[in-house]
Parts: sequence; C-alpha cells; structure tokens
Amino acid sequence: MTRPVRVLVRVTEGFRQKMRRLALREIHRVDAELEQLDLQSRRWEQDGPEGDAARVEELREGLRRERAAREQRKAELRARIRKLGDLQDGQLVQQGTVDAEAVVAVGMSWDRLMNAAIVIEDDEVVQISSGRIDEDG
Repeated sequence: MTRPVRVLVRVTEGFRQKMRRLALREIHRVDAELEQLDLQSRRWEQDGPEGDAARVEELREGLRRERAAREQRKAELRARIRKLGDLQDGQLVQQGTVDAEAVVAVGMSWDRLMNAAIVIEDDEVVQISSGRIDEDG
C-alpha cells in the first residue's frame, strides 16, 4: 500500500534565509509578469484592440483580473516573509507530503503506519519516524 509521509523542516536561520530568498525570487518573477501586463495594457490603449466593444471590454477585464491575482500573490509572499520572523529555532514546520510504499501486516499499529514523517534540518535528513512527531519542536 501507499501511505502519506509528512516532510517536516526544523527551523534554523539557514532555513529562514532560504525561504526568504525563494519568496523574494518569486516576488521578482511576479513583478516581471506585472510589467508585461502593463506593457500589454498600454499597447492596447495606444493601438486599440481589434474587435467589437464587448470583446474589447472582456479582454480589458481579463487583464485587470490577471493583475489583481498577481498583486494578491505578491501580498501573500510578503506576508510569508514577515511570518518567517515568528518561527522559533528548532520548531518543526510541515513542508509537504510524499507518498511511500508500506507493508501492512496483521497486528500493526495503524496510527504509527499513517503518521510517518521525515525531519529535515539544513537540507539534511535528521530523522525518519514511523510514528507521530510533535511539530512544536
């Protein structure tokens, strides 16, 4: 059978720096997308998009929605960066879940089987558990 395995990361200064770098890189990518949307919008304003008025307005509204979605993404990334400061060294945070094959036999603890976890610290696996790990550190 396949079972979920939680991937937990022990918070360190290196982890916070890495997550901050990744979030900033994503913010820069979103900024580039926003610039492209602005360029497209200015082009439309200058040249006027082809087609009937309803289609033109639909396209403009689509651009506004795309811009709003990217601005929302930037706000979420900034909030994530702020929250990094709230994390305590040694605290465990879930980074995701992976699937792993497991052998099931009569008499096995279902709780232990289904609560497997891998703990990573500074990009190194430091613990593999087939039971519950306290995420409070």
